Amino acid sequence: MSGWDSALPWMAGEVAPPARSATRRQALGTALGVVCAGAASLFVGWAYWTALHAPAMGMFHDDGIYAVTAKALATGRGYRIVSLPTEIAQTKYPILFPALLAVVWKLFPEFPRNLFWLKLAPFLCTVVWAGLAYRLFREKTGSAPASMALTAWMAVAPWVLFLGTALLSETLFAALMTGALVLLGRLERGRGGWTTVAGVAVLISAAFLTRTAGVTLIIVGVLILCMRGRWKQVAAFALICASLCGPWIWWQAGQQSAALDHEPYYSRANYRSWNILLHFTPAEKAQILSQNLLGALLAPAALVGVPATGGGPILALALGALIATGFAASLAWRPAALEIFVLLYGAVVLSWAWPPVRFLAPLLPVLLLYAYRGATAVCALFRMRARETHIAMGSLALLFLLEGGWSLAQTALTARQTGAVRMPGVPQDEWRETVRMFDWIERNSSPDAVLIGNLDPVLYLYTGRKSVRGFVQNPYLLHYTADERALPLGRTSELLETIRWYGANYLIAAPNASFKEGPYLARLTRDLLREHPNQFRLAYQSADSRYRIYAIALEGCAGDLSVKANCRSAGRLLGSD
Repeated sequence: MSGWDSALPWMAGEVAPPARSATRRQALGTALGVVCAGAASLFVGWAYWTALHAPAMGMFHDDGIYAVTAKALATGRGYRIVSLPTEIAQTKYPILFPALLAVVWKLFPEFPRNLFWLKLAPFLCTVVWAGLAYRLFREKTGSAPASMALTAWMAVAPWVLFLGTALLSETLFAALMTGALVLLGRLERGRGGWTTVAGVAVLISAAFLTRTAGVTLIIVGVLILCMRGRWKQVAAFALICASLCGPWIWWQAGQQSAALDHEPYYSRANYRSWNILLHFTPAEKAQILSQNLLGALLAPAALVGVPATGGGPILALALGALIATGFAASLAWRPAALEIFVLLYGAVVLSWAWPPVRFLAPLLPVLLLYAYRGATAVCALFRMRARETHIAMGSLALLFLLEGGWSLAQTALTARQTGAVRMPGVPQDEWRETVRMFDWIERNSSPDAVLIGNLDPVLYLYTGRKSVRGFVQNPYLLHYTADERALPLGRTSELLETIRWYGANYLIAAPNASFKEGPYLARLTRDLLREHPNQFRLAYQSADSRYRIYAIALEGCAGDLSVKANCRSAGRLLGSD
């Protein structure tokens, strides 16, 4: 049959021309992809916009500390925790993220009106992080569709929403870390020169000045350059890192005060007392390490919003297994800078006496990359054809994207209703009741009053009163033992000693639902009130009695012992009324 003969059927309307049919299908697929991408972008944008406008802050404690130190820097009071009665120097958290917030605070100095602008800092870091994560995905997968799907999966993760709209340093650290890993990949492939070496050194130093765990990146940078025999560049890299990181290390070493010893949680001493390499018995070390390993296996599912109920645990184990498979395959094929970093950073996280979920959040793009590699390896193991592999991978991606999107929507809707972006999978105190307590304190206590409460930095920010947590927690007893008789927050005598030491005037009691410390702190407070009934008087309580303020009458403390009626909340603080 001639060319014209083969063309006659579609010219007569019997069949469509093959080339034009393929073009139409391709155009339809592109249009459908654009519509889906646009709808997904609008959905994600709505969720983040809602979270950015939630009026609550400081409910995680660390975010309150970052805000307090940012205020201190912005107002010329140095890098100090000015919320504490002793205003000790900050030696626990590096300075870069508070300095970034301080710039915003300087431009918008009125708190809490500046809260939206402060939240923009971690949000913009999240946007940069997502862009760099896409770049990392493209280099490691070589596939644009896979890279887009992995980036979208990251964007809908509820933990990314939480960290991206809270005053926490994770998103800045994650952006710096991901950018450094992209440049380290270039050095590893022999494509980078002196400019790349300098860029890596600056990014890695900035990561260390954001979170101390960034020291693992410094080690990786030195190892990669040494493995390639670039000795001059090793020296230059080390010199840049030392010159940028040295001042912070010098600052930490030079700060001494009695308050640092009295309350180690706020200082560099915390690194010693919560690290299994330097603390805990051999049996406790083994318990912490084993539970952290299990937590690390399940952490990726928690980060992307897989629920802990129903079929969630099975899905969590499956995702953890895929990531472990992808990581093992990468190690077996050719360990790269990425794998070396994951091993070092993972060792740091696992050796810390605290559940690892939050600390693995900056590693989320890397974990998703290993999940992709693991799924690919499984498809190859079952000898799937290319079309079957694409269908399987697409179905898996759609499943996790829908799961993450559902969790993201629930988080955003809850934030809209309550005014607070809750930590995924964790209950939270009522923001409006918390604000009512702030308002009572501001109107009924002396400006010189000292408060004892779990959320001490946010108490200071909203009331102007010096505040302190008041207890020293034992992380092993808190997270790694099921003994109900344990005292992870110490004894009542120790809390009483702290109250006397700081000369506290008011004891703040709230549910503290987001904290593992919550039930223990409630029990400690009940025991303290029972043992010393004449030295604590109820001054304020909410309608449901879950939020209470006790005036303290101890030597050196001058709390108001009269019982106060409940007061109306301050609308300016609620923000969403």
